[in-house]
This record gives sequence, structure tokens and C-alpha cells, in this order.
Amino acid sequence: MLKTLFFLMLLNIHPGWVDKPTPWVQQAQPQELVQTATRIAQPVLQARQSFPGSIWKQAAKTHGVDPVLLYSVALFESGRQGGKNKVGPWPFALHFNQANISIYALSAKEARFVLANVTTDNVDIGLGQVNYKSHKDKVQRPEDLLDPKINLMVASKILAEALSSTPDPELGVGRYHSWTEWRARAYGRKVLTIFRALKVFVEKQEAASERQPTHG
Repeated sequence: MLKTLFFLMLLNIHPGWVDKPTPWVQQAQPQELVQTATRIAQPVLQARQSFPGSIWKQAAKTHGVDPVLLYSVALFESGRQGGKNKVGPWPFALHFNQANISIYALSAKEARFVLANVTTDNVDIGLGQVNYKSHKDKVQRPEDLLDPKINLMVASKILAEALSSTPDPELGVGRYHSWTEWRARAYGRKVLTIFRALKVFVEKQEAASERQPTHG
């Protein structure tokens, strides 16, 4: 009870933080997930930018996973709706499992402030919502996971280990979240829905790039 009151006080002190007790993307239906993926990918495709970006590709390549799949996991874990119809993973998302409270801090500084004032280690942190209690051997301090590069490297490693545990993609992706089969499958189905929709756009981007004339 005291922990819950403490977090509610923090949220009141910092009105910019967004409470997310039921993350919207995790409650979305398959068609909504496809529409979300479309909203993310279309501007990038039109601008001819590389998707999902260099830090995603580097982290994914290190552990042999698809960068679009890594992005899809992060979107499902920490997805945030912003202004002007923007949506994407959020690097300063925190979820405290025992108190069942989640927030989006507005900066790394604010997120570090929260982490410095709690005693629990059962907290999901950053883009991939990496659970510090389960993966503290991979970083020196919980605030290290607020660094997008570090967070994605750790998340990519966890995802690679999950995928290598089974030939079933749905179950493998789901084990990033839980090794309980029904939980894993429910999670895996939604993440793969996002992944497949995003992958269509990436393939279009790659095909368009190949058609571009070279200048020598």
C-alpha cells in the first residue's frame, strides 16, 4: 500500500508523466496493431529512411535476430502514443511489478530519479521493458537500461535465447515475455502481427532502394 501511495505521489508531483496501468498496445486487437504498424512505417518509407534504424540493426545483428522483430517487441512492450498521431517505443518507460504501476518518464533524468527512490529490483525498464531482477547480471546498475543502446543489446540477447529455445516462432517470441505457454502464445501472436505488418513496409523499402539508379 505504501509503495502504491509513493508512486501516486510521484505521478502527482510530475504531471507530465503518463500513467500506463493498461498499455494501449497490449490491449489492441490484431487489426489495430496492423494500423499502428502502418502509421509507424509509412512516413519512414516516404522519407526513404532506413527502418527501424542503426541502433536497432546493430543490437539485432549482434545476437542474430531480425531488427524489425526486435522493434516489434519493443513497440509492444513500451509503445507510446505521442502528439501528431505519432507512436513508438519509449526509452524511459518503467513498470513496477509488485506495485503494478507503470509510468512514462519524460527523460532519463526523471526515470533515474524514480529508480533512485525505490528499493525493489522487480522493475521493467526502457525500450524492451527488460526486467532488472531477472537480468541484473547483464548490466551494472538498473539505470544502465535507460540507455537505448544498452537496453536493446540486452533485449536482443533475451529475444535470441527465447527464439532458440523452440522451433515454434509464436512460442519463441512469446518466451521473451513468459515461459508459461498460454501467456507466451498470446504475447507471441500479437508481436508477430506487428512484425508481419512492419515487414511488408521494410520489403517495399528495400525493393524501392534496389530500383534506384546508381550514379558513377
